[in-house]
Amino acid sequence: MKKKKRISLKELLEENKQEILNNPSILDKIEERWENKKAMK
Repeated sequence: MKKKKRISLKELLEENKQEILNNPSILDKIEERWENKKAMK
């Protein structure tokens, strides 16, 4: 299985849209993780 190397934040948010609608605070966690991933590169 090949994973997409670059997943945009927009795509990530699309995938998690339902969760975000149910729990808006998850958005902060996702963005935080995203920033951490970018910092690692």
